[in-house]
Amino acid sequence: VVDNDNTPFSPSMVEKTWLRAINDRLELDCLMTNKRFRKKAIKLSLVKNTWKGVLKDEEQLPSNWAGAARVLVGI
Repeated sequence: VVDNDNTPFSPSMVEKTWLRAINDRLELDCLMTNKRFRKKAIKLSLVKNTWKGVLKDEEQLPSNWAGAARVLVGI
């Protein structure tokens, strides 16, 4: 917990922090599909189904979006 003199966080700061946390998790999920993890790698279909309906501009994403460097979550 960070002491900020009990000043509430601004809505934009909360949104930025939330999006950063969610994007970090999405990136981790995408990285975990890598075949170098062999048996421990998670299936690409699991990642796609987990994030379906959450991604920003999902219709415009390439079919291999999980292998892309960054995909942004939309609210």
